[in-house]
Amino acid sequence: MSGVLDYLRAKLGDWHYLRVDVRYPPSEREAIAARVAAARPPSLDGSPVSNVGTRDGYKFYAEDGSWLMIRFSGTEPLLRIYTETTSRERVQRLLQQGRELAGA
Repeated sequence: MSGVLDYLRAKLGDWHYLRVDVRYPPSEREAIAARVAAARPPSLDGSPVSNVGTRDGYKFYAEDGSWLMIRFSGTEPLLRIYTETTSRERVQRLLQQGRELAGA
């Protein structure tokens, strides 16, 4: 498997993924949902947003291939924020951008 990963990194570059879970008061769910639904960021950490998907949450796709997804847990008062991008440092910036978009 490590050989496959090395091959993919050589072909596609190095990509990094991370998820954070943010607890919120249940009384804030509707307000958070409205903020996320209305969010249309022009860019993700400097890369223009090219598309927004709404399957299982809101997923913002950047032109450079990075993405940011925000969705509610189905079982507890958690907002799940995911991202995949080109560096570990960008992962942290995109997760922070997701928290800001949601106001969480």
